[in-house]
Amino acid sequence: MTWILLIIVAVIVAAWIWLDRRVGPRPAVQPFDGDAFSIGAARVYRRGPADADGAVIAVHGFCENPGYFKALYVDPQLELILVGNADYHPVPSATDHGAPPWASVPESPPGTIGYEAEVVIQAAEHLARAPLVRVHGHSRGGAVLVEAARRRPDLFANAQAVLEAPVLPQARQPRELPAPVLLFLPLLLPLWRRQPINPRNKRLWGDLSDAGKRDVIRALPFNPRRAVTMRRNLGDIATWVRKRSTEDLQHLPDRLVLVPEHDRILDPAAMRRSAEAGGARVAAVAGSSHFVALDVPEAIPPVRVPGPGEQAPERHEQGA
Repeated sequence: MTWILLIIVAVIVAAWIWLDRRVGPRPAVQPFDGDAFSIGAARVYRRGPADADGAVIAVHGFCENPGYFKALYVDPQLELILVGNADYHPVPSATDHGAPPWASVPESPPGTIGYEAEVVIQAAEHLARAPLVRVHGHSRGGAVLVEAARRRPDLFANAQAVLEAPVLPQARQPRELPAPVLLFLPLLLPLWRRQPINPRNKRLWGDLSDAGKRDVIRALPFNPRRAVTMRRNLGDIATWVRKRSTEDLQHLPDRLVLVPEHDRILDPAAMRRSAEAGGARVAAVAGSSHFVALDVPEAIPPVRVPGPGEQAPERHEQGA
């Protein structure tokens, strides 16, 4: 009897490991008129003219892909650099240049905010050909930018930071993700992939009347290649929020935090408290879910490129 139980346990553990580590199906590929570069396990995409007026670096959120920003930054005179998460499917279809000579594998573990922060630093330092005028992070991507600026504040001193519904230091959620959810994620992920928008989660996404937004939401469970990567992402987000200080926001001198009114993924009140404690300018976005760029794109301020003789983008005073 004991041997039978041991065999059953071994089979269950083996099945869990297989589900946790197996590579899942990829979402639909999206055309991207630009170049792709590999930095460790992450991918970075660049488009725009060599003589662009300014460069924008954008970092998507948990379970998203760089296509989140595709309808937002379309000015042909801007250089757009999109950072994709490590061990996520390469959704944008671009001219692949592999790993450039300057690229180095990040020292932080894959799946962590620190890993993508190191990718952003390398992109800002080596890939951007135009002056960096904006960095834009959505959700977890906001935390990535805060971490990147904490490590290399010199690279972001003259860039406006737009933190859209961001994960922020000390902005803890009222309901922490239960440990069993992380444990059973390899079993739950296939169910989510069967029905990405379902009665249990539909309330999270806000208005779904726009076909483009529905495509973004439907792709969420398919963007990460493996369940283990999602577990690492989620565990690291909680650790980062707890360990980082709101003072770290100071490394982004011109920082705007967009707080959506109807965010049901992160806590808007905790987000606002963290942003204000860090001296950020805060703008409430009425009628928006967690996905401001999709719900209320006009809430994202236009990119301002410095004119002749100007040294940096215009600074803003803190406000509510």
